[in-house]
Amino acid sequence: MREVLQIEPSDLPWLQQSKHGIRDLLLLRILRREGYQPSEELFSWLDIHSVSETGCLELALKYTTPHKLVRYLDRQFIEHSPNSYRGTSGTLSDYKDYLRFCEELHYDLRNEFVLFPKHLARAHDVAQSRIKQKDVEQYDARIAGIREGLKRQYQFKSKGLVVLPPRSAQEIVIEGQKLHHCVGGYAENMANDRCTILFIRREKRKSKPFYTVEVRGDRVIQVRGANNCAPTPEVHDFLEVWEKKKHLKGAA
Repeated sequence: MREVLQIEPSDLPWLQQSKHGIRDLLLLRILRREGYQPSEELFSWLDIHSVSETGCLELALKYTTPHKLVRYLDRQFIEHSPNSYRGTSGTLSDYKDYLRFCEELHYDLRNEFVLFPKHLARAHDVAQSRIKQKDVEQYDARIAGIREGLKRQYQFKSKGLVVLPPRSAQEIVIEGQKLHHCVGGYAENMANDRCTILFIRREKRKSKPFYTVEVRGDRVIQVRGANNCAPTPEVHDFLEVWEKKKHLKGAA
């Protein structure tokens, strides 16, 4: 039993009950590995919330008991995510990601203040942003190094608007955060010459994100403003002039 199923012989009668399946066997292995007895509370909670995967539980049970985990996730869902379409199982998934981020950042998960943040969603986003910052720093030098060439190739101004290349990978991440779109994930592609990211700014407010442009070769792939909005007539007219000047093909 221990060698093949990785459970205790005493677990077999419980596992043979008709209501238990492969998910319960996998979870039982995790519980035994972490030194816990089978928890009917945990199994019932999983059934109520239709959680079929054990992967989200494995990391959490390295640091806390089944009882504390269930109580914490229920409280987080009730207090902060009652209207979430992802339900409590989504809260569990976010918690798993939060713990993974904490491990990567070398946070002390023995500290319950870290292990059980008062507002999980907020703590998740803060930890994720710190992970992203660590990831993109490696691309800063490459993007800074190609900036002068990009300025000669793409920089342009007309009627109060200007096209600028980013100074660093971090600037691309900040652009995405402030405009609430996904350009932050393009820093690696730009550093590896798979695309070029450019910023459209108002000439008098060059430090404030306005629109973001992705170019590949001689084609403009996409232009997005806040919350992925399409170009305004003002920006559209500016783009037409810029594309003609720089011999670029507009986005389809």
